[in-house]
Amino acid sequence: MQVKDLKYLMGYSLPALAIAGMILKGFFIWLLPVYAFLLVPIAEQLIPLNSINLSTSEKQRKRVHPIFDWMLYLNVPIIFTCIILMCFQIRNPEVSLLEKIVMNISVGVVLGANGINVAHELGHRNRKYEKWLAEIILVPVFYSHFTTEHNIGHHNYVGTHRDPATAKRNQHVFSFWWQSVTGCFASAIQHQFKISKKKNEGFISLKNPIVRGWILQMIYLGLIYLFFGTESLLYCINAGIIGFLLLETINYIEHYGLSRKLTGANTYERISARHSWNSDHTFGRIILYELTRHSDHHYHTGKKYQILDHIDPSPQLPCGYPAAILISFIPPVWYKMVHPVLDKFQADHAAI
Repeated sequence: MQVKDLKYLMGYSLPALAIAGMILKGFFIWLLPVYAFLLVPIAEQLIPLNSINLSTSEKQRKRVHPIFDWMLYLNVPIIFTCIILMCFQIRNPEVSLLEKIVMNISVGVVLGANGINVAHELGHRNRKYEKWLAEIILVPVFYSHFTTEHNIGHHNYVGTHRDPATAKRNQHVFSFWWQSVTGCFASAIQHQFKISKKKNEGFISLKNPIVRGWILQMIYLGLIYLFFGTESLLYCINAGIIGFLLLETINYIEHYGLSRKLTGANTYERISARHSWNSDHTFGRIILYELTRHSDHHYHTGKKYQILDHIDPSPQLPCGYPAAILISFIPPVWYKMVHPVLDKFQADHAAI
């Protein structure tokens, strides 16, 4: 292992700041929001982009080194530590309503960035225990259907009308939330029904990961209510909602306005690097475990995060993902920033 391999420890910066804020309270409760949505976006605009790819030998070394896997696995206890600490603080009479709201947002961000994002990476792995870890991580965000829909639906239909997780041009993020949350859930159920039928299994079965997730979610919520009460339960539900809406905002950014051409009545051109937005802004890449190199992920689905490549034909966002998340909440500003880049990219591609 080399020292530079430890850069992904920055992925723990979000939960570390959330935990510090909840313990110290007062002004410190703002540590994560200020860091994630002010300091990181500013830093990303000041630091040069890094589009350098690893050498073949370096990729081989990193692909098999266990440290990169363990950096993902450790997010499981970290996430539940954040949740439990929040529940204790919610019951603390000295904690103000504002502090509760801000810590709730902070934990929600952790559930999205260190939760669903890590579950996304592990859900693509072949080892059973990694898929189980993905299922556990998805429990507090109530997204047990995510892996089924993402792997079977999104990766096959991205950039088409059949993919609820692809945002259309001029569609604002709030409309997209409803489209993706409801559409992906319905699509996942349909895919899982087909899988269960093919295996001669009933849909309501412990062999169904979606059903397993529902059961684990009920146990999770029951334990929160039993040990911490109604108020903590409501805050945990809200943190989960914030977590999956953060994921959906990232989904919005990743494929906004990019579509695949029809080649037949129900067929589309093959998925390529042109159908995902990328960002080589350093901090976002590291904190989100290279999620921002999204084109290579779609091109090589099983490729581990630490060896994903920058691909030249892919469209590049003018800012990092953390800044793009904030900007997407103001649709006119988002359109003004992204549409010129999108138009130029599509015009250049059409000319080839």
